Amino acid sequence: MKKLNALLLTLVMSLPLAVPSFAAEPQEVAKENAICLRAGDSVTVNGITISMDEVDEAEALNTARAGKHYLVPTRTWTKTEVFGDNATCKKAYGNTLAFDLDNRSAGDLTLDVWVGNSSDSFYCVMNTDRTYRVTLNGLFDFTGEVKATWSVYPSDLYNVNFTIDAYQY
Repeated sequence: MKKLNALLLTLVMSLPLAVPSFAAEPQEVAKENAICLRAGDSVTVNGITISMDEVDEAEALNTARAGKHYLVPTRTWTKTEVFGDNATCKKAYGNTLAFDLDNRSAGDLTLDVWVGNSSDSFYCVMNTDRTYRVTLNGLFDFTGEVKATWSVYPSDLYNVNFTIDAYQY
């Protein structure tokens, strides 16, 4: 009888802990409120201007590194899992955060970017066999540091294959 009571008490006490996890919506739903960019798009939200352009691969990934503070130096990712990283952007390095991404995968890639404590997020859809530059200007308001988080993943079921640079200038 003691074991049965202990089991019932455990189930009753664990139920309130499980409710928030069942109530959480999948991450895809958050994209309804996120801002989607494609090549040639530019938008300003809360003082941050984000733009996405196609660039020449040689220009993007082989340019001189002078004047740039690299958060992720040139890195090639060919794994099946999502690539994610974060960094603290400092005003002393410049007011622009940039990503150069050369998509070599069989399908579209998506780059998600979150900056600071804002609820605003951006995602950029990148077609195959192209090199893209995503820039975020106006990162700093009253603070000297801003936390940035990003991830790259396939939009479809294709494997991930790309080269990325993340830097500040």
